[in-house]
Amino acid sequence: MKYLIQVFILSMFAYAAAQFSDNLWFALISKTIASGSFFYAGLLSIKKIENPSPIFSRFSKTMIWGLLVSVCADILLEIIFEAGFGFFFVAQIIYFFALVRFRKPGKKIWFILFLIDIPLFITEYFNPFLDFGVLFVPLFIYISFVLANTVFSFNLFKSKCKSAKLLPAGLILFFISDYVLQFKLFGSFPEWLNLVIRVVNVFTYFSGQFLIALSLREDFSKE
Repeated sequence: MKYLIQVFILSMFAYAAAQFSDNLWFALISKTIASGSFFYAGLLSIKKIENPSPIFSRFSKTMIWGLLVSVCADILLEIIFEAGFGFFFVAQIIYFFALVRFRKPGKKIWFILFLIDIPLFITEYFNPFLDFGVLFVPLFIYISFVLANTVFSFNLFKSKCKSAKLLPAGLILFFISDYVLQFKLFGSFPEWLNLVIRVVNVFTYFSGQFLIALSLREDFSKE
């Protein structure tokens, strides 16, 4: 795992550097290595657990599928945006069902999600700096899934298991990465600011996915 983390960090920095050039192959190769690294980290994590509970086994395997679909989304996003977005949508739906089946959210959690979603909708729809066009509805549904996954995982911060706490931390970073990315994709900002946004997006996204992968190292279903 030590060498894998080193490869992951180097490839993540390489992809961040690729934001300052127009070299598609450099970006594609570095991004593929970084994405493959967090997926492989997830595989190593679940293999480390001996005799996991049936609930956690199902949960971890579902999350692995989400990581795999995310790898495909990462690659496609560099070539065809719509295809990459579609795969990311599927990945978030997979995460959503994994979390809901693992620990069913109570009415309080759904209410908190609703309270956050309403102002999010208003600020997104009336944001003068963003122009989503016809993509507003599918993009808002997507970001709502990302937000739901983040909120549903919050209770794991109370876990005594350190690995469990990595999951909500990773999902928070994932939400931040997608939220800032929209300003690059649908806003009109100076090029230097777009580069800052992309670099922030790169580090929050890949760090988030890697934390999600590492969270699967321990069975925290028995708490």
